Amino acid sequence: MPRWETLEDDLKTTLSAELPTVPRAALDAARALFRERKRPPVRVAIPLFDGRASLSLARDAGPSASFQRLFETEAHLIDVWEERGAAGESYLIGQVYDRAAGEALPLESAVLLATSGETRDARTQQTEWYAPCVPAGSWSLQLWLEDGESLLLDGLEVGA
Repeated sequence: MPRWETLEDDLKTTLSAELPTVPRAALDAARALFRERKRPPVRVAIPLFDGRASLSLARDAGPSASFQRLFETEAHLIDVWEERGAAGESYLIGQVYDRAAGEALPLESAVLLATSGETRDARTQQTEWYAPCVPAGSWSLQLWLEDGESLLLDGLEVGA
């Protein structure tokens, strides 16, 4: 029976020992990896409306006109406005709406990626994202919502 007594003593020692403390930075990194692994897949948005389609309105509005574009996923509406500047660059701003509730959703981050490989971080402020001084070209816009969802708008033509 001495073997059982030894095992009981070892178990008591193990149970009474304090757990090691893990540094906060290590915990934060592990949580970030877990969140990234558990993120839902990217939802690809498709064009729904392009305000540039009316060329007569575009010509009448002049070179610094604002244009609205709408994109959709099965659960979201994405509103994108482009205002062209005098220097040929555009100011982009937009919001993401929940289709069912009709309310703007809070954003975590937004990134623009040009077909040339150039990347620009868009700024987010609660439910809006905006990107000043975007050069003309074909861009992709990826939006991350606070709930972890990711939306992709591919083929966003700026300055066209």
